[in-house]
Amino acid sequence: MNRNCFVPPYNEDEESVQDELQYISSYTSKLLRKEFGKGPKQCRAYHEYPFLVIHIQEFISPLEIALTKQGEIDTAYLSRNTVVNGLLSQLKGVVEERLQQDIEKISHDWDFERNTGVILIHLQNEQDVISDFPESSTIIEEVNRISKVVQKVPEQTTVYKITPSIYVCIRRGILTVLEKALIKKGFESELRITKSEIEKKYFTYDINYRKVFGESIDQIFVDWHLHEDFSTICMILNSQKGK
Repeated sequence: MNRNCFVPPYNEDEESVQDELQYISSYTSKLLRKEFGKGPKQCRAYHEYPFLVIHIQEFISPLEIALTKQGEIDTAYLSRNTVVNGLLSQLKGVVEERLQQDIEKISHDWDFERNTGVILIHLQNEQDVISDFPESSTIIEEVNRISKVVQKVPEQTTVYKITPSIYVCIRRGILTVLEKALIKKGFESELRITKSEIEKKYFTYDINYRKVFGESIDQIFVDWHLHEDFSTICMILNSQKGK
């Protein structure tokens, strides 16, 4: 545990937390299987207040396989987002019940080429959470640098260490005037797809992760709550492989 973080009352002991995380992981797998006709090979939940990260591996439906083979990755992406968004209210209810904690936001992103995904749950925090660890300032500098190249420097950037190999970065005030105008004109889906392609490319290849973390990056997941000008980045290092 990051001992600088406020820990809510439900976290009575590590064993009980792990039991709840196992339940949430299992429920998420069953929920995906019910809606897509096929569940993930692996689904694991990781918790560090105020976030719950659900890492999903080897999960793709027969329809999505057909779409990606035809080069219709954008269609597969939008289709999955639509279905998953419809599941989130069910997942939200279970997480709030099991952890006895309200949820503020839920983000999710998928990598069809790697056949992986992340559901990132933002637990409602009633107190300020201090996120301070040796590499935090360097991560924020790099995230702000890449953000400036792609769009602009965020008004606020915060990073959280979920595990030694999973990090979550929050950006607020990231959208440009042009992007806000496109959202108002109804081009949200097109903007989301374009931002996903560009940002993940830059965040994957234009940061020296070995310099920041001492190892290379395995996966990057990015999502946006566009109408709130709020973005999440989940970085998963290579040391997470096989866990």
